[in-house]
Amino acid sequence: MILVTGCPRSGTTPLGYIFDKYLDYSVLHEPFNYHTGIEQVNSYFQFKDVPNSTLNNELISLLIRLANDDVIVKDGIFPGDDLLRRCAKRVFGARTKRSLNNFKGLNRVVKDPFLSLSLKSATVFFDHVYITVRPPIGIMNSFKRYNWIFPEVFPHDGCEYLEGFSLSEYTMQPEFYALYIQYLIYNSFEDLKSDLFTVVDTSKLAGATEDDLKKVFNHLNLDSYASLKCNLDQMYESKSRGVFSGIHNHQRGKDALKASYKMVDVPKNCEALYKEVYRLYDLYAK
Repeated sequence: MILVTGCPRSGTTPLGYIFDKYLDYSVLHEPFNYHTGIEQVNSYFQFKDVPNSTLNNELISLLIRLANDDVIVKDGIFPGDDLLRRCAKRVFGARTKRSLNNFKGLNRVVKDPFLSLSLKSATVFFDHVYITVRPPIGIMNSFKRYNWIFPEVFPHDGCEYLEGFSLSEYTMQPEFYALYIQYLIYNSFEDLKSDLFTVVDTSKLAGATEDDLKKVFNHLNLDSYASLKCNLDQMYESKSRGVFSGIHNHQRGKDALKASYKMVDVPKNCEALYKEVYRLYDLYAK
């Protein structure tokens, strides 16, 4: 099995779509999402590797059960869902449950940003791990737009890039969580074997050449990258929710990516962390 992961809003969805539609893989959507995932998942980033520790045995046990089709997933009902949507999800299931029904065969991909803080354990279990990245300001602005916070990753032990500010200033700040999660992901790379994972800058997929795609998907040993490039070009130029977009409009997503990079508004207490995350992004997103 292959894992596609990365910070939320870093492009795991379009990369998962590529595996599903163009590379003939069965893709399971976010089994570790708190609202839609496996019944044992009780928070978004429930599973996190601890530096200098052994592997996360609880996570690996769940992954083994997942590989053996021995898990039950939730209906995927969110607090803001209206009555009609709730009824539909109870009858048909949310995206995770529907994708689990098709999660068969040898070519299988788990697409889940909520395993991005468990990379050490993941690279032991999965055959290969694809880690998505994109310019940090885009992720930060997405978190801000959705008002996303993830208290389970709050740095109770402190972080050198937050010195001079009270931790209470960060608890309800989406921009902080966006930057801090990226910081944790980048800093875990040094503990991973380089041949077990591939970093994919999804902001560059829309204009990727055949050589670019060969570097990204080298692990798959594809015979040709010409048809994949053609499919990606069509995917990113489709303005409808039709054949190439499905439920996710990639052309609109590409435009949103460009727009989000122009809206730079870094809170003062995040400036040092922002600079460090950008340094790491420039280092790894080649």
